[in-house]
Amino acid sequence: MKRVVYYHAGLVADFGIPDELYVAFAERAGSIPGVPGADLEKARKVLERVMRAASAGGDGKVSENEALAACYIWHHLNNTIEEDGRIEGDVLIADEEGDGENITFMPLADVDLVEADGTDEG
Repeated sequence: MKRVVYYHAGLVADFGIPDELYVAFAERAGSIPGVPGADLEKARKVLERVMRAASAGGDGKVSENEALAACYIWHHLNNTIEEDGRIEGDVLIADEEGDGENITFMPLADVDLVEADGTDEG
């Protein structure tokens, strides 16, 4: 399972991508028209909506649309961008302020996530 984890002003959501979904997505990714940088931002905003809904007391349920957005983000950052900006493996999207202004994409392996009870996730 691949993962895109979103940190949004103190909230953390794990968008797990089942292997079958990713394989189906990757098989079609070459035929998806669009502009990679703009499409990355569109996909991030799809996940951001889930984060905003969760912070407003929503259920945070992930729909097919959000799962596909997570697939796009993982695939794009692991496969389609230049090597010096590429991420190897799972992705962390960090929006520390929660305003969508300063977004950082980084390898999840570079961050030590801590659960709400204070224990390490890994």
